[in-house]
Amino acid sequence: DIVFFYDQLRDKQQASTSCINVSKFIEVFKKELDKGNDILSISLSSGLSSTYQNSLIAKDELIKDYPDRKIICVDSLLASYGTGMLIYDAGMLYKQGKSIEEVANLLNNNKLKATALFTVMDLYYLYKGGRVKTSSYYLAKAIKIKPLLHVNNEGKLVPFGKAIGRKKSLITLVEKMVSTLTNPEEAIIYIGHGDCEEDVDYVIEQINKRINVKG
Repeated sequence: DIVFFYDQLRDKQQASTSCINVSKFIEVFKKELDKGNDILSISLSSGLSSTYQNSLIAKDELIKDYPDRKIICVDSLLASYGTGMLIYDAGMLYKQGKSIEEVANLLNNNKLKATALFTVMDLYYLYKGGRVKTSSYYLAKAIKIKPLLHVNNEGKLVPFGKAIGRKKSLITLVEKMVSTLTNPEEAIIYIGHGDCEEDVDYVIEQINKRINVKG
Protein backbone atom coordinates (compact mmCIF):
# COMPACT_ATOMS: atom_id res chain seq x y z
CA ASP A 1 0.00 0.00 0.00
CA ILE A 2 1.57 3.26 -1.19
CA VAL A 3 -0.02 5.39 1.56
CA PHE A 4 1.36 3.02 4.20
CA PHE A 5 4.81 3.35 2.62
CA TYR A 6 4.77 7.15 2.84
CA ASP A 7 3.39 7.00 6.38
CA GLN A 8 6.39 4.85 7.29
CA LEU A 9 8.73 7.41 5.76
CA ARG A 10 7.09 10.22 7.69
CA ASP A 11 7.68 8.17 10.84
CA LYS A 12 11.39 7.95 9.90
CA GLN A 13 11.27 4.17 9.42
CA GLN A 14 14.18 2.47 7.71
CA ALA A 15 13.99 2.55 3.91
CA SER A 16 16.51 1.32 1.38
CA THR A 17 16.89 0.64 -2.31
CA SER A 18 18.94 -1.79 -4.36
CA CYS A 19 19.82 -2.02 -8.03
CA ILE A 20 18.56 -4.71 -10.37
CA ASN A 21 21.26 -7.36 -10.40
CA VAL A 22 22.61 -9.23 -13.42
CA SER A 23 20.74 -12.45 -12.70
CA LYS A 24 17.39 -10.62 -12.59
CA PHE A 25 18.12 -8.92 -15.90
CA ILE A 26 19.01 -12.27 -17.44
CA GLU A 27 15.81 -13.84 -16.10
CA VAL A 28 13.56 -11.08 -17.47
CA PHE A 29 15.44 -10.65 -20.76
CA LYS A 30 15.43 -14.39 -21.42
CA LYS A 31 11.66 -14.64 -21.06
CA GLU A 32 11.18 -12.04 -23.78
CA LEU A 33 13.90 -13.43 -26.03
CA ASP A 34 12.32 -16.89 -25.81
CA LYS A 35 9.08 -15.33 -27.08
CA GLY A 36 10.95 -13.99 -30.10
CA ASN A 37 10.90 -10.39 -28.86
CA ASP A 38 13.67 -7.82 -29.12
CA ILE A 39 14.53 -5.80 -26.01
CA LEU A 40 14.95 -2.10 -25.34
CA SER A 41 16.05 -1.60 -21.73
CA ILE A 42 15.98 1.90 -20.21
CA SER A 43 17.81 2.11 -16.91
CA LEU A 44 18.19 4.47 -13.98
CA SER A 45 21.15 6.82 -14.40
CA SER A 46 24.58 5.19 -14.31
CA GLY A 47 25.62 8.14 -12.15
CA LEU A 48 23.31 6.92 -9.39
CA SER A 49 23.20 3.16 -9.75
CA SER A 50 24.96 0.16 -11.30
CA THR A 51 21.68 -0.95 -12.89
CA TYR A 52 22.68 0.16 -16.39
CA GLN A 53 26.06 -1.60 -16.15
CA ASN A 54 24.30 -4.77 -14.98
CA SER A 55 21.97 -4.62 -17.98
CA LEU A 56 25.00 -4.50 -20.29
CA ILE A 57 26.55 -7.53 -18.59
CA ALA A 58 23.28 -9.44 -19.00
CA LYS A 59 23.12 -8.41 -22.65
CA ASP A 60 26.66 -9.68 -23.30
CA GLU A 61 25.86 -12.99 -21.64
CA LEU A 62 22.64 -13.56 -23.57
CA ILE A 63 23.28 -12.18 -27.04
CA LYS A 64 25.57 -15.04 -28.07
CA ASP A 65 22.69 -17.48 -27.44
CA TYR A 66 20.19 -15.31 -29.33
CA PRO A 67 22.11 -14.04 -32.37
CA ASP A 68 18.93 -13.19 -34.26
CA ARG A 69 17.52 -10.98 -31.52
CA LYS A 70 18.31 -7.38 -30.61
CA ILE A 71 19.10 -6.16 -27.09
CA ILE A 72 19.65 -2.42 -26.74
CA CYS A 73 20.40 -0.86 -23.36
CA VAL A 74 19.92 2.87 -22.77
CA ASP A 75 21.41 4.80 -19.86
CA SER A 76 18.73 7.36 -19.05
CA LEU A 77 21.13 9.65 -17.14
CA LEU A 78 17.96 10.49 -15.21
CA ALA A 79 16.06 9.19 -12.21
CA SER A 80 12.50 8.63 -11.08
CA TYR A 81 10.11 10.71 -13.22
CA GLY A 82 12.99 11.67 -15.50
CA THR A 83 13.48 8.04 -16.46
CA GLY A 84 9.71 7.73 -16.70
CA MET A 85 9.65 10.53 -19.29
CA LEU A 86 12.02 8.56 -21.50
CA ILE A 87 9.98 5.39 -21.11
CA TYR A 88 6.82 7.29 -22.06
CA ASP A 89 8.56 8.77 -25.10
CA ALA A 90 9.81 5.31 -26.11
CA GLY A 91 6.25 3.97 -26.01
CA MET A 92 4.92 6.84 -28.11
CA LEU A 93 7.70 6.43 -30.68
CA TYR A 94 7.00 2.71 -30.87
CA LYS A 95 3.31 3.43 -31.50
CA GLN A 96 4.38 5.73 -34.34
CA GLY A 97 6.08 2.77 -36.01
CA LYS A 98 9.71 3.58 -35.18
CA SER A 99 12.14 0.67 -35.14
CA ILE A 100 13.88 -0.32 -31.92
CA GLU A 101 17.11 1.24 -33.22
CA GLU A 102 15.34 4.48 -34.12
CA VAL A 103 13.72 4.68 -30.68
CA ALA A 104 17.05 4.07 -28.91
CA ASN A 105 18.84 6.67 -31.05
CA LEU A 106 16.16 9.29 -30.45
CA LEU A 107 16.26 8.67 -26.71
CA ASN A 108 20.04 8.94 -26.59
CA ASN A 109 20.02 12.09 -28.72
CA ASN A 110 17.32 13.83 -26.68
CA LYS A 111 17.74 12.64 -23.09
CA LEU A 112 19.95 15.57 -22.10
CA LYS A 113 17.15 17.90 -23.17
CA ALA A 114 15.03 16.56 -20.31
CA THR A 115 15.42 18.33 -16.96
CA ALA A 116 14.42 16.72 -13.68
CA LEU A 117 14.10 19.18 -10.78
CA PHE A 118 12.91 18.40 -7.27
CA THR A 119 12.89 19.33 -3.61
CA VAL A 120 12.12 17.46 -0.40
CA MET A 121 9.94 18.22 2.60
CA ASP A 122 12.49 16.78 5.03
CA LEU A 123 16.24 16.27 4.71
CA TYR A 124 16.23 13.21 6.99
CA TYR A 125 16.82 10.60 4.29
CA LEU A 126 19.40 12.73 2.50
CA TYR A 127 21.15 12.98 5.86
CA LYS A 128 20.88 9.25 6.54
CA GLY A 129 22.16 8.50 3.04
CA GLY A 130 25.25 10.61 3.60
CA ARG A 131 24.31 13.36 1.15
CA VAL A 132 23.90 15.98 3.89
CA LYS A 133 26.32 16.56 6.79
CA THR A 134 25.04 16.28 10.36
CA SER A 135 25.60 19.97 11.10
CA SER A 136 23.88 21.02 7.87
CA TYR A 137 20.94 18.71 8.57
CA TYR A 138 20.20 20.17 12.01
CA LEU A 139 20.68 23.75 10.83
CA ALA A 140 18.38 23.22 7.87
CA LYS A 141 15.82 21.55 10.12
CA ALA A 142 15.90 24.47 12.55
CA ILE A 143 15.35 27.22 9.97
CA LYS A 144 13.37 25.14 7.44
CA ILE A 145 15.87 25.21 4.59
CA LYS A 146 14.71 23.13 1.64
CA PRO A 147 17.34 21.95 -0.86
CA LEU A 148 16.69 22.24 -4.60
CA LEU A 149 18.24 19.44 -6.60
CA HIS A 150 18.47 18.09 -10.11
CA VAL A 151 20.18 15.33 -12.08
CA ASN A 152 23.01 16.82 -14.13
CA ASN A 153 24.29 15.79 -17.57
CA GLU A 154 26.55 13.17 -15.99
CA GLY A 155 23.49 11.62 -14.40
CA LYS A 156 24.48 12.62 -10.87
CA LEU A 157 22.30 14.16 -8.20
CA VAL A 158 23.48 17.70 -7.43
CA PRO A 159 22.05 20.76 -5.65
CA PHE A 160 21.32 23.92 -7.62
CA GLY A 161 20.00 26.07 -4.80
CA LYS A 162 17.98 26.26 -1.59
CA ALA A 163 14.94 28.06 -0.25
CA ILE A 164 13.45 28.86 3.12
CA GLY A 165 10.10 27.14 3.54
CA ARG A 166 8.11 24.65 1.51
CA LYS A 167 6.13 27.05 -0.68
CA LYS A 168 9.17 29.11 -1.55
CA SER A 169 11.01 25.94 -2.56
CA LEU A 170 8.15 24.96 -4.88
CA ILE A 171 7.99 28.44 -6.44
CA THR A 172 11.76 28.37 -7.00
CA LEU A 173 11.45 24.98 -8.72
CA VAL A 174 8.80 26.40 -11.03
CA GLU A 175 10.90 29.48 -11.82
CA LYS A 176 13.94 27.33 -12.56
CA MET A 177 11.87 25.03 -14.79
CA VAL A 178 10.37 27.96 -16.70
CA SER A 179 13.85 29.39 -17.29
CA THR A 180 14.98 26.14 -18.96
CA LEU A 181 12.14 25.97 -21.50
CA THR A 182 12.92 27.08 -25.03
CA ASN A 183 9.42 26.59 -26.41
CA PRO A 184 6.99 26.44 -23.46
CA GLU A 185 3.82 26.20 -25.53
CA GLU A 186 5.09 22.90 -26.97
CA ALA A 187 6.47 21.57 -23.69
CA ILE A 188 5.02 18.61 -21.85
CA ILE A 189 5.63 18.99 -18.12
CA TYR A 190 5.58 15.97 -15.84
CA ILE A 191 4.93 16.46 -12.13
CA GLY A 192 5.77 13.64 -9.76
CA HIS A 193 5.16 13.70 -6.02
CA GLY A 194 5.57 11.66 -2.86
CA ASP A 195 2.08 11.73 -1.36
CA CYS A 196 1.62 15.52 -1.44
CA GLU A 197 -1.22 16.17 -3.88
CA GLU A 198 -2.01 19.63 -2.49
CA ASP A 199 1.54 20.70 -3.34
CA VAL A 200 1.06 19.40 -6.88
CA ASP A 201 -2.05 21.58 -7.25
CA TYR A 202 -0.04 24.56 -6.00
CA VAL A 203 2.78 23.87 -8.47
CA ILE A 204 0.31 23.60 -11.36
CA GLU A 205 -1.21 26.93 -10.29
CA GLN A 206 2.23 28.57 -10.23
CA ILE A 207 3.13 27.18 -13.66
CA ASN A 208 -0.11 28.41 -15.18
CA LYS A 209 0.54 31.90 -13.80
CA ARG A 210 3.79 32.06 -15.72
CA ILE A 211 3.41 30.19 -19.01
CA ASN A 212 1.00 28.45 -21.31
CA VAL A 213 2.01 24.86 -21.87
CA LYS A 214 0.90 22.00 -24.06
CA GLY A 215 0.17 19.64 -21.21
